[in-house]
Amino acid sequence: MYERTRELIKECLRILRQPPLVSIMEWANQYRVLDTTSAKEVGKFNVERTPYMIEIYEKITKGETKQVTLMMAAQLAKSELIINTILRYAHLDPCPMLIVQPTDEMARSFSKERIQPAINNSILHTIIKEPSKKDSGNTVTHKMFPGGYIAFVGANSPSKLAARPIRNIFLDEVDRYPKSSGNEGSPISLAKKRTSTFDDITKHIITGTPTVKGSSEIEDEYNNSSQAEWYIPCPNCKKEQTFKWGNIKFEPDGSNVRMVCPHCGKAFTEKEWKKGNEKTGRWIHKYPERTKNLGYHLNGLASPFRNWESIVQEWLEIKGDVEKLKAFINTVLAETFEQEYTGRLDPKKLIKRTREKYSYIPDKALILTAGVDIQDKWIAIDINAWGLGYESWGMEYIILHGDLNQQEIWDRLDKVLDKEYFYQNGDKLKIYAACIDTGGHHTQKVYDFVSPRQYRRIIGIKGLGGENVPINNGFRKTKNKEIDLLSIGSNALKDVVSGRLDARINEEGYCHFNGEYGKGYDLEVLEEGQTALIVGGGIGVPPLYELAKQFQKKGIQTIHILGFNNIKDVFYEDEFAQLGTTYIATADGSYGEKGFVTDVIKKYAVDYHKYFSCGPFAMLKALTHMDEEKMGYVSLEERMACGVGACYACVCEKKDGTISRVCYDGPVYDTRELAL
Repeated sequence: MYERTRELIKECLRILRQPPLVSIMEWANQYRVLDTTSAKEVGKFNVERTPYMIEIYEKITKGETKQVTLMMAAQLAKSELIINTILRYAHLDPCPMLIVQPTDEMARSFSKERIQPAINNSILHTIIKEPSKKDSGNTVTHKMFPGGYIAFVGANSPSKLAARPIRNIFLDEVDRYPKSSGNEGSPISLAKKRTSTFDDITKHIITGTPTVKGSSEIEDEYNNSSQAEWYIPCPNCKKEQTFKWGNIKFEPDGSNVRMVCPHCGKAFTEKEWKKGNEKTGRWIHKYPERTKNLGYHLNGLASPFRNWESIVQEWLEIKGDVEKLKAFINTVLAETFEQEYTGRLDPKKLIKRTREKYSYIPDKALILTAGVDIQDKWIAIDINAWGLGYESWGMEYIILHGDLNQQEIWDRLDKVLDKEYFYQNGDKLKIYAACIDTGGHHTQKVYDFVSPRQYRRIIGIKGLGGENVPINNGFRKTKNKEIDLLSIGSNALKDVVSGRLDARINEEGYCHFNGEYGKGYDLEVLEEGQTALIVGGGIGVPPLYELAKQFQKKGIQTIHILGFNNIKDVFYEDEFAQLGTTYIATADGSYGEKGFVTDVIKKYAVDYHKYFSCGPFAMLKALTHMDEEKMGYVSLEERMACGVGACYACVCEKKDGTISRVCYDGPVYDTRELAL
């Protein structure tokens, strides 16, 4: 009796005493042993095998960290972190803990296949008993131990997520969770609510590989965290950088894989990049002040369990398969996949892109291609040079005007596609292949043009919409067997183009834009002492403020007329008023003058030398027609779409019958040249 009482007191004291400050890494390295049921490599656990995990292990048990989010690729030891954390707390700091998997079945599997073998091969086998049908407190999904327990649930079971208080929660592969657990709300929020009782000491570990852009739970959690990236130094120049897929280079067969340093331009093998990583690699947090909510992002190139050659082979096997591409982006690159192009590119972002001057084919370019767009009254030809990693240079953009029912314009197109281009050293290239859109305009004429030229790789194409259609959807014969028509997955192609236009220099797919960026307002058209009329409407007002200031510096007076729909829309009035006379017009008369900007000009007989305007197209058109003798300049930037002169959405017609691309040739035009 005495002996039993003494053992009971000892057990109570063990539970109540302050747990030793042993990190999860220290615990795992001391107590954890791997066997063939849970790991490829057996033997004593060693966190240093995954150097990028060292900081994460340390931060969970030390410091003020409440949540750790791992947005990582597969095979990076995320699950091992969960297992080691659970076992360390069960051993040294027992408490109620909850593991949430996407489904109940996956929760059961995780318990049987990952947690139980880890218990059996550690010191915990003396504390946590094997599951027993006779012991309702110790089952596959509920493991009891002195001072706490481990519960395993699926995110699809709301009743299990809303039970008793939990101190530590482990949310695994959260992008596979249902968006809502019945009528109870988000499984993630339900699980987090269970920790409110232990708010000061709770720990949340959330892991997953991201899925679709805009609906990824792990991406949302990461965005609210410190947003850390793993940096390693270049073996040559020592500049720190992340593992980037865009910097990976290899031969067409997937051999000779290396990563190029964007700073010094030298390439090194995987072994060379990862040498000494446990000492030289480090996490850099974008928001280091978010100490309670740490987030880590890492792709598969950092994995010690998978070499770069196997990753490259997986990439080569995609071959236009959208589902394979999605899987690669999610599970290898740990990035979200933009399933479908859902809107226009941001022209303001693109027009800020540095324009380059190259009269010759760039030395890094290896091949030339052409894209041909057929319109009612003209043909547009976009000629591009291509290098390794889909790096591209816009060489030339040609517009052929003419009657497409006549042979003459098609002969001119043939000459363009047969044109020679030169490197600076005198070497030359011809266009290797050209794609011509057959849909919508002069389809039969396109067939007639392509048919005798297919041997020159002049290819007729037709877009095919819908999800999961690969870019290269294969060739088929047209009805009358005139040509082999290539079917193009429009959405997939737009996704690729959108991604490449967003790529930064030295990243895969970077697009170089040729020529100067457009044309703005010319300050030299007025002389000191003259008057400029500044006319803005809605979102067209801000760009004109800087113009007015520049005129003021040159000694040119400015008069400002700003048009809005109503009083709620009015802005920049005070700023313009400091520069000169300023009138406000509202369509409903709720502020300033009732009516439009043209009404104000007429009412006050505003005298000026030239006008400068930006705003809605209807306003610009009315202003232009108000006094056709008066010289002015208008900005047509609201019509821009792609921002690089490729999509043809911003075309405007000039009085001489020619056409102009606003984003490429404008956006500012002399009103005397436009046919508005």
